[in-house]
Amino acid sequence: MNYRSLFFLFSCMSIMSIDSQITSAGDLPPVSELPVQKELPDPFVTLDGRKITTPEEWNEIRRPELLELFSHYMYGYSPEEVEVKFTEDAPPTEVLNGKAILKQIAISFPQLKSENAPQIHLALFLPNQPDHKSPVFLAVNKCGNHTVIPDEAILTFPTTNLHSYCDNPEKGDRGAQLDYWCLEYLIDRGYGFATCHVNNIDPDTNDFTDGVHPHFKDIKGPVESHWGTIAAWAWGLHRCVDYLLTDEQVNPECIAVTGHSRRGKTALWAAATDERIALCIPHQSGTGGMALSRNNDQETVKRINDVFPHWFNDTFTQFNDNEAQIPFDQHLLVALVAPRPLMETSGLKDVWANYDSSIKGIREADQVYKFLGAEGIKGDGIINGGPVTAENVGNLAQYRLDTKHVLELDYWKGILDFADLQFKTK
Repeated sequence: MNYRSLFFLFSCMSIMSIDSQITSAGDLPPVSELPVQKELPDPFVTLDGRKITTPEEWNEIRRPELLELFSHYMYGYSPEEVEVKFTEDAPPTEVLNGKAILKQIAISFPQLKSENAPQIHLALFLPNQPDHKSPVFLAVNKCGNHTVIPDEAILTFPTTNLHSYCDNPEKGDRGAQLDYWCLEYLIDRGYGFATCHVNNIDPDTNDFTDGVHPHFKDIKGPVESHWGTIAAWAWGLHRCVDYLLTDEQVNPECIAVTGHSRRGKTALWAAATDERIALCIPHQSGTGGMALSRNNDQETVKRINDVFPHWFNDTFTQFNDNEAQIPFDQHLLVALVAPRPLMETSGLKDVWANYDSSIKGIREADQVYKFLGAEGIKGDGIINGGPVTAENVGNLAQYRLDTKHVLELDYWKGILDFADLQFKTK
């Protein structure tokens, strides 16, 4: 395939289609008029009190409504139509001593006429098996594609507002994240890995004059409900999926998303809003990710909004110290991924990410998985390290290791064991 001039017209409406009769942005009440719900909202009861009794009603009524609610009150609405163009940043080349092929693709947006329009620079590493379609894990990264492995073939690109963490040579230099992404292990297990730098989409700062935000003006909903940084990063992952579906060496049925911490929140929102994503692994995603907002004894909604005001939309700040009026909670975000596989990965020393709250949400979402005919959780839903097997896991689970807030090889072993089970028939 010639990637030098490949266009793809894509409408996000095909991902997040909202039935015209379902509650829309103009119909949603202000936060002050939402009912107080101290208990977790029922997955099967709509905003106006209708009971969902069939999978068809879930897919046609409740799921679109939940997407609307999460967009309007928390993550923000994203552009609904976008044209993307794929070109090679560099010709494909071998890396890892020939084990893998590296493809570097620029994803641009022809509808944007500005000279400084953003581009997403995707690095795709695939097992060096030209006639084989590989499953691929996709993630945004914190410091740049060049940090994945110490190979000079990986291009670097100028960026602004680079995270201070990345100024440390041990964190941001070439190959600095070798033990974080464990690329060679993924390749040896038969998986590809695709990644782009978050700054290609939106720098992680409270400033919407840079990144993609100023270039897309026609966005649904009131301005206070427009996309925050988490939603922008998820939108960027969707654009990467656009490309992956065109690559003849990628299995289109086996695209998985993952991410750590704030990028774990991103992976979860990306999977919830794009059914082309076949599997989701939010790693230590915490508040705004897998952890519930209600009764969160670690990072509260107010705390996360105060410290990171750009991550969510401006409407979400109205739930500071007011979680009981949120018309959803994160168990319903997990339910939006159903019936597709999801495994949260957590560290027992990472108390701030609140793995206990996350497992509560997983157990609440399990009823939706089973309602839709999926296996859901087995047992209590917790895997305490070790191998992940068909005997101890369904397609919804939490995987725990005795670590702090890190991503490392032992997590990848559990992640790929889980992916093997879910993708074995594909």
